[in-house]
Amino acid sequence: NEEWRKKLEPQGFPVIYLTDATGRPYAETGYQPGGAEKFLADLEQLRQKGEQRDKALEAAANSSGSERAKHLDEALTAVGDALAVKFYRQEHWQPEIFSRETLNAWLAGSHLTAEQKAKEKAENILRQYHPQGITETTEQALLKVINQAYQLLVEKKQKDK
Repeated sequence: NEEWRKKLEPQGFPVIYLTDATGRPYAETGYQPGGAEKFLADLEQLRQKGEQRDKALEAAANSSGSERAKHLDEALTAVGDALAVKFYRQEHWQPEIFSRETLNAWLAGSHLTAEQKAKEKAENILRQYHPQGITETTEQALLKVINQAYQLLVEKKQKDK
């Protein structure tokens, strides 16, 4: 229970999370007046939202671009804002090269296209990249292999004469 409390961080009690097989919640509920029949009906509605989420996530995984975005929106809508923000951050992620500005803000600002931003990002990564050298032991082992390959090549050429 303590592990789940830390993972889910409930804001009140009683609370019931409906999760998939991986433990990722797709719905939450708590006490509701109306008795067992009403509670079971509510659970069934929440289970159906889980099915909607699953279908939308599967469709998103098999699509790209605006079609993928549409399916992700369906999945996040099915789980609701609170759970979407807390447990579905990967689905919210957008690469840094896309502008989230309005057209007017973009026109007043940098005017960089996605391609230009991607190129700029790649150049920054390459400028900041500082490869680590290989160890002396690794270098010696590589030189040994190179020398052996060279010797085999020389021997083969002599045999071919």
